[in-house]
Amino acid sequence: MDRNEHGGSGGFTILEAAIGSMILLTVMSSLTMMTVGSFYLNGASRQSQSASFLANQAIEEVRALPFQTVTNGLSDSDPTIATDPEIRVSGTAPNQTLTFVPTGEVIPHGNLSYSQVPLTPHQTTQTIDSTNFTVSVYPTFATSMSGVYRVTAIVSWTDPLHGNMQREQSAQTLVYSPGANSGSCLSPDTHPFAAPCSSAFYATVTSGAGSVTVAPVPGSGLPAIAGINLTQAQLLLAQADSTAQIEQTVEVLGSAHTSGGVIEVNGQPELTTGADTAASSADNDPAHTATAPNSSTVSQNAQPISASDGNVLSITPTYSDTASTTSVTAAGAGAACDDLGGATQSNGLPCGSASVHQSAGMAMSASINAGNISLGSTLLASVGPPPSSTSTFLTRSEGPPSTYCPAATGQGCIHAGGTRSVGDIAIAAIPPGLLDDAPAGWAGASCGATNALLQLDGFSDTVTSESGSGSSNPTASQNAGALVYWNGSGCSTMNVDWQSGLPAIAVPPVSISVPGIDNGISVTMDTTLSFGYTGTTVTNPAGCTTPCTSDATSSSPVVATVVYSITDGTVALADLEIVLNLGTLSASTSWQAA
Repeated sequence: MDRNEHGGSGGFTILEAAIGSMILLTVMSSLTMMTVGSFYLNGASRQSQSASFLANQAIEEVRALPFQTVTNGLSDSDPTIATDPEIRVSGTAPNQTLTFVPTGEVIPHGNLSYSQVPLTPHQTTQTIDSTNFTVSVYPTFATSMSGVYRVTAIVSWTDPLHGNMQREQSAQTLVYSPGANSGSCLSPDTHPFAAPCSSAFYATVTSGAGSVTVAPVPGSGLPAIAGINLTQAQLLLAQADSTAQIEQTVEVLGSAHTSGGVIEVNGQPELTTGADTAASSADNDPAHTATAPNSSTVSQNAQPISASDGNVLSITPTYSDTASTTSVTAAGAGAACDDLGGATQSNGLPCGSASVHQSAGMAMSASINAGNISLGSTLLASVGPPPSSTSTFLTRSEGPPSTYCPAATGQGCIHAGGTRSVGDIAIAAIPPGLLDDAPAGWAGASCGATNALLQLDGFSDTVTSESGSGSSNPTASQNAGALVYWNGSGCSTMNVDWQSGLPAIAVPPVSISVPGIDNGISVTMDTTLSFGYTGTTVTNPAGCTTPCTSDATSSSPVVATVVYSITDGTVALADLEIVLNLGTLSASTSWQAA
């Protein structure tokens, strides 16, 4: 019976199967070609994206370089120049002319001693996803544009997906610096990058390098203390410094030095105690990174030092001073500065601060013997108590609601301030073994407990300076203090307030003679005083196109020099000079408009 008669459901015939297979093969081939094509397109797209990224990266790297580096151009020692088809070399060295072939513009070049990617060398190779890209950068004098440089970056590579076809991507920019070309901006030192002019701010504040120094009397040829070849010995006061320079980039520096002492024997600082340093720095220069942490703190653990050879010179330091400093380019929650009142500044702008707190008093003394008799430990100098402290602070302000430069508008303002409070200072006491022979009135209540020739008690001062739009006038004040000095029959006290004029004070010579000790002891003290001042200055040239400046100064209220001699008969036991100088507290700011 025929299967059709039963309406059979048999399989495909051979012909039908063949036709179906051919259709399926055609469809699969098309899909495969589409897939492979998609892979090629995706690969080419990734290569093109990578090349575009490298070209733009090279342009941005050039824009971040100092403008002078761009004007220097390519290095004559760059070996890739000779093999680069985009550069035509004409003439003979060293007067060759390099021409960028695509534009016909001249390429600056010279005998450069540095390497600076991406200009020296001007060609580099980078690999991304197994593809090698050659990045070439060409600075040229832009035609018909004075002082303008055209920078072209070309990225080339071999495309294996298209028969090793040579492909390339390019990017271009114009570079110009008014400061370097027209004189209307600032110098390349403060305006180094190719960008529009911006206003420039500078501030520095320091508490000064105060000290009490003991050294041999100049020209006497005698040792300061018999048996000790002393060059000098010093009590070093605390010091704080902050500096900021702000224009296209920001740089802030700070340092804080604890109090301390040093004894130099035979011309060498053989003995040092305290005087530890905290340092901070911050900048946002894209050419490099900051060289130190933004904040630093030190806590000293100083110990006494001495030099001796029969007689003894010793320094007893404060034991646990603390010093800290902060420098930031953008003050915020993570890094901020404290102002002179301890308030934290976090306005997102540059700031710097430094402070030192002296824990107690320090002293320098000499133990001197006359034959077999000790004259006791003689106080040459002491600082504190009460404890001393010094602080500096600076910040940039752009106006309300800032505490500093509150009237600032437009381009803003910079503020700097410093303050110091110095513990009681005494110099040149009579040896304890000779106090019974001191002049009448020497040990009176008016001279205090130190029995010293001169004291400066409770001195403090403050300075502030601002420059910029809406800045306030500088200030300088000596806020407290008293000068206590020997007047010949007792001690006089004068408040430290030299605003109305420097005082006329003379300390009479002191002479003690004690014939009953060894060969006869004599003590003499001759004193010279000079007096410091407070002052402020402001310069405001029209428009501040040349810098407007502001300065505030508080110099040491008194600089005292005491020539102190002790002799045993004709033998010099001591022949030294004691110099007290607190140094100068100063704040200076400047602003130059864009």
